[in-house]
Amino acid sequence: MYSVRLRYPVTVSSRLLPCAAPVLRSPGIFTKAIRGNVFSELSVRFAGYALTSLVLLFVVSPTEASSARFFQQQAGDGKAASANVEVEDAHDGVSRTVRITGRVPCVDGEAAGYPCKDMDLLAVVPREDMTGFPCPDPADCFSDIWGWTDPVTRIEYALLARVDGVAFFDLSDPENPSFVGMLPMTPGSQASWWRDVKVVNDHAVIVADFVGPHGMQVFDLSQLRDVTDAPATFEPTALYDAFGPAHNVVVHDETDHVYIVGIQGAQQTPSGFPCGAGPHIVDMSDPAQPTFAGCYHSSVRGITAGSYTHDAQCVRYSGPDTRHQGKDICFSSDETGGAITDVTNPASPEELGVFGYPNFAYTHQGWLTEDHRYLFVNDELDEDDGARTRTMIFDVQELDDPVFVGVWHGPTTAIDHNLYIRGDKLYEANYTAGLRVMDISYDGELSLDAIREVAYFDVLPQSNRPNFAGSWSSYPYFESGIIAVSSMNDGLFILAPPSLSVGVSAESEELPAEVALLGNYPNPFNPETMIRYALPQSSKVRLAVYDLLGQEVAVLVDGSRPAGHHTVRFDGGDLPSGSYVYRLQVGEEIVARTMALVK
Repeated sequence: MYSVRLRYPVTVSSRLLPCAAPVLRSPGIFTKAIRGNVFSELSVRFAGYALTSLVLLFVVSPTEASSARFFQQQAGDGKAASANVEVEDAHDGVSRTVRITGRVPCVDGEAAGYPCKDMDLLAVVPREDMTGFPCPDPADCFSDIWGWTDPVTRIEYALLARVDGVAFFDLSDPENPSFVGMLPMTPGSQASWWRDVKVVNDHAVIVADFVGPHGMQVFDLSQLRDVTDAPATFEPTALYDAFGPAHNVVVHDETDHVYIVGIQGAQQTPSGFPCGAGPHIVDMSDPAQPTFAGCYHSSVRGITAGSYTHDAQCVRYSGPDTRHQGKDICFSSDETGGAITDVTNPASPEELGVFGYPNFAYTHQGWLTEDHRYLFVNDELDEDDGARTRTMIFDVQELDDPVFVGVWHGPTTAIDHNLYIRGDKLYEANYTAGLRVMDISYDGELSLDAIREVAYFDVLPQSNRPNFAGSWSSYPYFESGIIAVSSMNDGLFILAPPSLSVGVSAESEELPAEVALLGNYPNPFNPETMIRYALPQSSKVRLAVYDLLGQEVAVLVDGSRPAGHHTVRFDGGDLPSGSYVYRLQVGEEIVARTMALVK
C-alpha cells in the first residue's frame, strides 16, 4: 500500500466520487471514509466555503497510485466531471516494524534505522505485538497518546489510542514495555482514526470522532495494578453519553472538569442551551457519575458554520496578567484563530480575547509556556507548496489583548500536529518528521532567533513530506524523563535523551501510602519476571515463591528493607511450567498473587 497525496482545484460544496479504492486519511476534514473498489460519496464538512484547492491523502495500491481517476460532482447538478488530479507524492507507509527492546543509542544520526539527534530509542511496541488487533488500515492504526503515574506504586503507564480502543502499557522497564490490556471502543460505535485520551483524577477519559454513538468513556486506571493475566480486556467505569462523536477531550489538572471539543452537531445540553462544537464542560468530581457543568462557544468563526473548537489548553492561570491570576482560563484553537476564555464559573464562561495570524489554514492546537507568558500554536494545513513547518507564537501577558510575536520555521516541510511544553523545551509531533524538540528558553522576552531545534526522533524514515502519517503525538511529562510517542503507522515508541539513565529499578522518591504487592511482569513469563512491592516505612520483609501444593520453591527477600518502591527479579529456569504464588509478608500483613511460568 502507498500513501498518495492528491492536489486539484475544487469548490468545497462539491461531492467527490473516487472510483479507485482509496481510504481517506485527511484528519478533521471529511465526514466519511471510503473503503473498497466502489463509488462512494464524500460529504465535505467545510460546506459553504470555496477554496482554490483541496489536498487529500489516500492509501491505495501501487498500481492505483499511478492510475487512480477521480470525479467531481457539483452539488445538485447530478453530473460528474473529471477532476484535474495531480499525484504529488507517494510513499510506502505500511508498518513493517519489529519489536525493539533495549536501549539503542542515537549514533551518527541514526538509532535502529531511525533518523535522530540527541534522542535514544528505548523500545518499540508494534501493532503485531498487541494481541488480536484488527487494524482495518495497517498504515493508520494509532492516534493519541497520554501518560499516567500510579500514585500508590509510582509505576508509569502509557495510554495509546488505537482505532478500536485504548491500549495500556506498563513502563516499569521502559526498555521492555509490558502490554497490560485494552479498553475497547463503545459498543455500537465504529473504528476511528481520531481517538483521543487524557487523564483526570486517576481516570482515563476517551472520545472518538466520526464513529457514531461513542460518548466519553471513563476508566479507573487503578485497575491496571491488579492485572494478573495480561493482556486483559477492560470495561469502562462510566459512559457519559450526552453526545456521540467528538474530536478531542481537554483536562484541567487543577479542577475536576474536562472539556469535550469538536462535538459533531449542535448538542443540546441538560440546561437546554446548544453547545455547538465549542467546549462542553463535564464535572468529574465523581468519575463514576460524570455530570454536565456548562458549555460555550467562542466568537471566532470556524471554517465550518459557526464556531468549532478543535483543541484547547485549560489552566489555573498564574501568568503576568494580575487581573486574572488564580482564575481558570482556557486557550482554544478554533480553526481560523483562537480564543481566551474565563471558565472559572463553567455555567457562565466569559470570553476575554481572541487571537489570529496571517495566512492561516487550520488553527489546530496550542500550549502555554510554564510561566503563562507565551502561547505556541500549530496549524495543521499550512505546509503546502513546499513551505517549512510553521509554529506561531503569541505574547499573552494581557489576556484581553494577545499579540502575535511571529513564526518559527522548522527544518522540514512536515505537517506539525500536537505540541507540548515542559520546562524550556517544546515537544512537537510533526507527523512524517517525527518528534521534534525545540529549546524555547528566554530571559525576560522571547526572541524568535534564539529558538532552536535541539533534538529529534523520526518514526517514519521514508518521508518528511507534508502527509498525514508518522507521529501523531507525544507525552513528555513522566517524572522519569522518558518520552512516549505514538506512531500512526507503527505503534508505541519510548525515547529518552542520551543523558537520561533509565532502568527497571528506577523509582520515584515519593513514598507509597501503603504496603502493596504488584502484578509481576511479564506474566506469563519464561524464565524470568520482575516482582514489585512497595513499603510506606522501613520494615522487615519476606518475599517467597510457592508452587500450588504450598511448597516453597524460592525466597527472594528475607530481611529489613527501607521505605519506598522495590523490584526483585525471579528466575524460574529450574522450575517446570505451571502456576506459582508469590507471597509478601510485612509484619503481620500478608499479600499474595499468582503468576504463570510457560516454557
